[in-house]
Amino acid sequence: MHLKRGLALSLGMLPMCSSAFSWNKEPAERAALKKNKFFWDEESLPPDTVEVAAITRNAELLQSYDRKPDCFRRAAGLIQTRCSELDMDEDERVKAAISMTLCELGTAQHHSAPLECADFDPNSRYADPRIHSSRACVEALSRSAQYWSSYSGYLREVSQLCYAFRRWNDIDLARDLYKNATLENLALLQHVVQREKHMDKHQQQSEQFLQVILALRLYSHLDLAAAQDVRVVLGDFRSASTDVVSAYQDVVQLVSNSFEESFRYMQEAVTKILQNAEHEQSHSVSRIDQMIGSLVEQHALSLEALVPSFERSLYAQLEHMISNLAERFEGVLVTADATRWQLLSVTEDVTGVQRSVENLAATVVYAEEQLVSQLEQTQRVHSLQIETAESAARVADALSGLTIIAREEMKNISDVAADLREGLFKGVSTGMSSYLSSLGKATIFYIFEIVLRVDPLHVEHAMHLPVFRALAMAGHLASLVVRASFSSLMSIVVLLASLRRWSQVSVNTTPDPERPYDPQESAYPALFPVSQGPARRTSRLGPGSASFSRPPQCYRARISRIPDRLYNSTDALYSS
Repeated sequence: MHLKRGLALSLGMLPMCSSAFSWNKEPAERAALKKNKFFWDEESLPPDTVEVAAITRNAELLQSYDRKPDCFRRAAGLIQTRCSELDMDEDERVKAAISMTLCELGTAQHHSAPLECADFDPNSRYADPRIHSSRACVEALSRSAQYWSSYSGYLREVSQLCYAFRRWNDIDLARDLYKNATLENLALLQHVVQREKHMDKHQQQSEQFLQVILALRLYSHLDLAAAQDVRVVLGDFRSASTDVVSAYQDVVQLVSNSFEESFRYMQEAVTKILQNAEHEQSHSVSRIDQMIGSLVEQHALSLEALVPSFERSLYAQLEHMISNLAERFEGVLVTADATRWQLLSVTEDVTGVQRSVENLAATVVYAEEQLVSQLEQTQRVHSLQIETAESAARVADALSGLTIIAREEMKNISDVAADLREGLFKGVSTGMSSYLSSLGKATIFYIFEIVLRVDPLHVEHAMHLPVFRALAMAGHLASLVVRASFSSLMSIVVLLASLRRWSQVSVNTTPDPERPYDPQESAYPALFPVSQGPARRTSRLGPGSASFSRPPQCYRARISRIPDRLYNSTDALYSS
């Protein structure tokens, strides 16, 4: 029964024992620091999540310094060893800030620390900052703005580092107390287990002894007196075992009471540690708030000092921009003058083209007069050939048909010229005008941007001005005038070419007055030979007119630009 109780108690304490065996060994520096440096406050409060968050943030600050080079680690180690003195002694905080500032200056390649601060360098083996005054070093650091900013920053961080070190030291101390209590309980339990083992061993020996006695009683027939003595011995042994069990229960009760007392003691210690952490954290937050307020005021003063210089620089930049705009505007005016002179030259060219068109019209009138004179000569020749009525009628019919065909051809030519003119106006006005306008705009943009160094945005704005719109309209009208003049010129050229062709045919078909008249021959053998077939055409001059057949196709070199479907329209007329 006692063995079962001992085993149950040992199994209940086994998790604590296993966790105690898994703890790491404590560093020698931290163990030396925690001796005789644990103080308790009079007030105790329950732990709060805000305090835990503050401890976590300070732990991140410690980890950031652990990741820095060896100089920062040594300086942080010095702060950790004197952490209890830094909150009370301002000189110690100044020396710690100087050490960390020198560590930061040591990373620069082209800057060296002041000579007054050589005794505070953590990398020096013989320097002892405790025996030197920090006033000269602080004055040397104040001569440089960069050095002073680093020193002031580290001076503010020293208190936070001390707070973090002290909080973690208190937590480690509470953990060590819990560890020591657990180890003591573990040693007591091991002692109890060993004692139980010895008691079990003695009990087994007593049982073997009883078995031997019983065997002796059975086999040696001892008397009753000996048996009574044995009973007395057994009773004494049983009373001794009862005393051992009661002692074991007392030990177990004592161990449980001591364990509860140590746990309560540790809980009170952790509560006081967290309370101290909250108080110091609130104090550090208030100091940080004051420093932030002072920095904001300094920043406002610096901004007020920068306002006049900013106004001067802005005025200079605006003046420079306005001068550049004035120069560009002068360049635009020069370009506008050049464009105006070019438009004047274009106007003069259009005037010259108009004069040439008038001369061409006069030439057409003269050609018409010549044609009329040639027709009169033809009529006189026709009056001389009265002897041959058939030939005269044929000639009259030929002249009338020629006049009708010429009228139809002239009508077709005028229609074709009108269609061509409309097509040219439509195609050029839609496609070519847009293409030329876009090409002209691109050319103007290129000239202004590349040659004259003008901003395209200003050019685009200038294109919407009324002056430039008027110039664009004038240019468009000039292009329309040029196209109309060119179209009229081409129509006149086509008309003259057609008149020349028909005049040559008339001259070639004029009969020779000295040649005797042959009634079997036509008056115009080259133009209208007499047809031998049944196909005849009745003249519309009168009953005495003769009939003639369709003239054969004459292949001559074309000099006109009229399409073939219009040029060969007479073939379709005669074939009908």
